[in-house]
Amino acid sequence: MSKVILIADDERSNLQVIVKYINESTEKYEVMCAPNGKVACEIATASLPDLILMDWEMPEMNGIEAIKWLKNEPSTKDIPVLMVSALSSSEDIEMALDTGAIDYIRKPINKTELLARVKSALRIAQQFKNYADRIKSLEAQLK
Repeated sequence: MSKVILIADDERSNLQVIVKYINESTEKYEVMCAPNGKVACEIATASLPDLILMDWEMPEMNGIEAIKWLKNEPSTKDIPVLMVSALSSSEDIEMALDTGAIDYIRKPINKTELLARVKSALRIAQQFKNYADRIKSLEAQLK
């Protein structure tokens, strides 16, 4: 079963590059796109993707606001989010990570870096899910 990746970016050219790189991966992913953080939150709530790539600077709801919203929603709080942004100061990276992003990718995007970080984030998320499932199973056995 292929993993689902939601990409939120208001720049069509950025979306095209990211989708192209992901489609060129040896892994097979299903890709969904959103033009801003608000739509990304709506799509994430409805479809529960395995990973979200979130641009920072977008209209209506920027990436930081969207991450805060996603992390406060019970159904989306455990979806890993990678911040993808041209903002690159240490303070920007710290803010994104403190908000709930699990990693930060600087634009312009390097294909090898993007694919490695996507693969790593999905692997960590799967391990977390396996761990949570194991805990639920053990709790059920104790009842």
